[in-house]
Amino acid sequence: MLTRRTAIVLSAAVVIIFASLSSRSSAIDKIPASKPAPVAPKAGYTPLPKGTVRIWDTRKHYGPGLRMGLVEWEDRQVWKQAPHGKTDVDLAFDTVLEGVNFYVDFPGDKGKHSCPKLYAKKKPDGTPSRRDKLYQVGKGSYGGKLNYIRILKNDPAEAVLELSVGPEKISRWRALAGKPWVEITPVKNLDNLGMHGESRFVVCPEAAGAGQDYAYDAFKHPEHRKKSLWAPPASRMLLDFIMDDDTIWVLTWMPVKGKTKRARFYPYNGWHAGWSLIGEGACSTVASASHAYFEGKKVVIGVLRIGYWNYQKIDADVEKGENFTIKWKHAYQRKVTSSPFKPNGPWWPMHAGKWRMVSCIDGKFYTTPITIGKDGVRKKTLTFKPPVNGKLEYVLIYLYDRTKDTGKDVYTPMDIYRQAILGKK
Repeated sequence: MLTRRTAIVLSAAVVIIFASLSSRSSAIDKIPASKPAPVAPKAGYTPLPKGTVRIWDTRKHYGPGLRMGLVEWEDRQVWKQAPHGKTDVDLAFDTVLEGVNFYVDFPGDKGKHSCPKLYAKKKPDGTPSRRDKLYQVGKGSYGGKLNYIRILKNDPAEAVLELSVGPEKISRWRALAGKPWVEITPVKNLDNLGMHGESRFVVCPEAAGAGQDYAYDAFKHPEHRKKSLWAPPASRMLLDFIMDDDTIWVLTWMPVKGKTKRARFYPYNGWHAGWSLIGEGACSTVASASHAYFEGKKVVIGVLRIGYWNYQKIDADVEKGENFTIKWKHAYQRKVTSSPFKPNGPWWPMHAGKWRMVSCIDGKFYTTPITIGKDGVRKKTLTFKPPVNGKLEYVLIYLYDRTKDTGKDVYTPMDIYRQAILGKK
């Protein structure tokens, strides 16, 4: 039988034990819960999650002549993502930098001579479309065998790769989540960056003086084949219009004071990028190999697809200042993936904003700024006042800048220039 004194002692012991347990429980509650270890992504491509960029190891080597759209993409089930947050990843095979609507494909075989290739995406599932071969030019050569590919940053919002090709031409390639462009910055032994746009037209907006565009039609100038032509000193971007993918490659750079030769292009007899398929005969000469000079600063290439531009043959006499109405027609004779436009059917502007129309009248180019509001989107006609009398051969219209009515998810060439080159919002 317990005495009263024994009971008091036992009760005190219980109180002490309970207090000790309560104190320990309170201390445990104050310890922050450990974060779960990051799970490495499974092998195999999946559509890009919104608000991210990624780096992929394709797990294979491909020859310099093979196209991602035909070969590497078919092997995407074995691609392996470099886990976000990790930079010490051995990129032993071909590497892919993925942005919101593009890929940059880097050759990974040190025994091969090849250039990076830029691909536009043509479907929400990530299917690649037209490619743009990129040239890193330095010390008189545009390619070289791979020395190394390194990951400098690998976050969901930003990825940066450093690429070195012989003889030690080093550059950095940056992609940002949600941004339709890739930034290329020279590090060592690089002079300029070229892209193999292969378009009939080259346009440098607002570069010809008095607010006019500089425009070049390679189809009209077969005598320029294999000649290097310089963009005007006032140029800050060069637009390549790709017909068979309804794409604009936006090559843009920072103008440098005192440097008048900042970009050039090279007309030659090559691939027509769909321009032969508009019912106007063979497009035997194209303007390609457009180059922008680094001058120690970055060069940026934007990717804009579907509804950003249109070309139309007119062949009509016009009078200066008199209203002339264009009934829009989609010039291309094949269906472009993801496009709402039918071959040889009507065309309409898909986005509100500041557009520019280049008119070819009697062989000379004239630029007319046109603002399209919400009521002009999907409108299948346009009325404008020609700047001179003469024969209006054709027009080329493209979205250039935004207004308050431009969609927040729409990027214009000037958005790319302001954000990627000038660093503005």
